[in-house]
This record gives sequence, C-alpha cells and structure tokens, in this order.
Amino acid sequence: MVRGPISPMTILAADSDCASSATTSAITTTLPLSGARATSAQYTRIQVGVALLSARVQVRERSSMKSVGRTLLAVVAGMALAFALVVAVEWFSSVVHPLPADFNGNMGEHVRRYPHWILGVVVLAWGATSTAATWVASRVGGRLAGIIVALLLAWALIFNLTMLPYATWFKIAMFSAFPIACLLGIWYGRRVPSPAAADGRLARH
Repeated sequence: MVRGPISPMTILAADSDCASSATTSAITTTLPLSGARATSAQYTRIQVGVALLSARVQVRERSSMKSVGRTLLAVVAGMALAFALVVAVEWFSSVVHPLPADFNGNMGEHVRRYPHWILGVVVLAWGATSTAATWVASRVGGRLAGIIVALLLAWALIFNLTMLPYATWFKIAMFSAFPIACLLGIWYGRRVPSPAAADGRLARH
C-alpha cells in the first residue's frame, strides 16, 4: 500500500540495492565454480606428474636390471675365455714337459722339474690370458665386469702358486705381470659411449 509519493532518490536507492544484491549473488555463485576448476586443474597436474615419475622409475629399474644382466654375461664370457686359454697353456705344458714314465702322482715334484724356459712362456701366456679375459669382460659389461674377472683370476693364480712348488723367480714374475695385464685389459676394453648416446643423455638431463 502506497502511503505517499515515491521520490526519485528512493527509486535509485532501490535499484542500487538490487544491483548490489545481484552482483553479490553472481560472485557467490561464480567463486565456487572457479575454485572447483582450479582444484581440478591442480589435480590433473598432480596426476600427470605422478605418471611421469612412475614411468621414469620403471625405466630406471629396467635399465638397472639390464645392466646387471649384461655384467653377469660379461663375467661368464671373460671367465670362459680364460678357462679355454688356461687349458691351452696346460696342454702346451704337457706336450713340452710331459709326465715321466715313472710318475707316482707327486705333482709337486713334477712342477719342481719344469725347465725355466717353459716357465717363462707360461708367464707370457698367463699375462695374455688375463689381458684377453678382462678385455672381453670390460668390453661386454663395463669396468665392473672386468674387475670381477680380474679378482676371480687373481684368486685362481694365488691358489695355484701357493699350492705347488714353483721357482721363486716364477712366482715373483707372475705376481708382477698379472696386475699389469689385468689393468691393460680393463683399460683398453672399457666401453666408450657413442656420440649419439652421449647427446641423448645430455638431452634427457
């Protein structure tokens, strides 16, 4: 019920209140929507980041397993070559210095009678064997594989030289030549990455 005339100022105030109320309602309605969109975008980014991290971890695990397999294969290959060459050296030794007809099973006495020139050839042959075996292992599986083969050969060499009565100079020569031969095999057999692989690693980093 209208009690009196309505002034223009009253109409303007009413319009202003309505506009303000509409704006507030619009803002109140829009803000939750904008927050939901922002939360959804952040959640999407998190999902993408987790997926990328998971993929990177899987790639590293596969690479690690592949590296272990390659190392084991390299050690087996190096030791197989060393075994074949040692058998060849033993065969040469048995040909040039065969067991006597009256051999009674005393291997120590037979070794003590080895001619010095045969022992000199054995030093060279063992050095070549150590170099070849560690070279193959390092070439196939890297430096670690070459070191493992060198340690295994060192154990075999120490066992052989301490169990049989070889000449003193022969033992000194073997212990001196062996580490040099292994270092040469590991050094020259190390795997050098190709330029393409190096560029790929730099690009990933």
